[in-house]
Amino acid sequence: MLEVDPQKAITYQQTLQEKRNLAASRAMDTANEDRWKRRVTYVDSAGKFSWHNHAYKLYSSTQDHDLWCYPISKLRFNHPRQIADVLPLLRMHVVVWTLLDSVALHPPPTDATGHDRKIRAKGQIVKRSNRPTGAQSDTEVTINVDITMDFMSNPNKTTMEIVAPLRASKIGSRTLNPSMFSLTVQIKLNGVIEVTDISGAQQTVKDGNGDLSTELHTKLGKILTATEDLGVAVQWLIYSRT
Repeated sequence: MLEVDPQKAITYQQTLQEKRNLAASRAMDTANEDRWKRRVTYVDSAGKFSWHNHAYKLYSSTQDHDLWCYPISKLRFNHPRQIADVLPLLRMHVVVWTLLDSVALHPPPTDATGHDRKIRAKGQIVKRSNRPTGAQSDTEVTINVDITMDFMSNPNKTTMEIVAPLRASKIGSRTLNPSMFSLTVQIKLNGVIEVTDISGAQQTVKDGNGDLSTELHTKLGKILTATEDLGVAVQWLIYSRT
């Protein structure tokens, strides 16, 4: 069904970094980035837009193993039944890749260039991004998000554990022990996304009546399914707390 050429194998980190380099919107060296930086849009209950800086890093759940992947361009089938058997697995890996794309393929926030500063000094309006009208940018804080991925323990599901601070750290902040939360997400056959565990945030997130933990799991699962964006889910969890 699949002929594997070992020379084409590559790690998730490498292939995501290569695609990020190609997607960079300006001449820049991103090869030595320690974390993938991007901006995430958050919309509050009043419909107000704001932008927030995230910085992601991808880890393997097994310290001694890399996160290897293999590009698939074609598959050979001997019977139509094989197609039905493999589709749920392919859908799962497509969703996994899309979630990782969401954190790696957004170019990092950039400062105004000298040319832009001169234009602004003359009072001219400059459109620097597709930011919604009225959006505010919180450029003084960066949220470091660690993603640990496991697809070896069970071939029928991929587990991602996302760890981030509940309170973003301001540039130059000396806070040593920020409050952290952990979010465990499983991507199952057919690309079904399920939030299986949340720690460090249940008691701080505004929610309705009933089982707070269950409602929170369900809401985050729906957010991830609709957006396929880990950053949006992280930002919602942070800014929906009391």
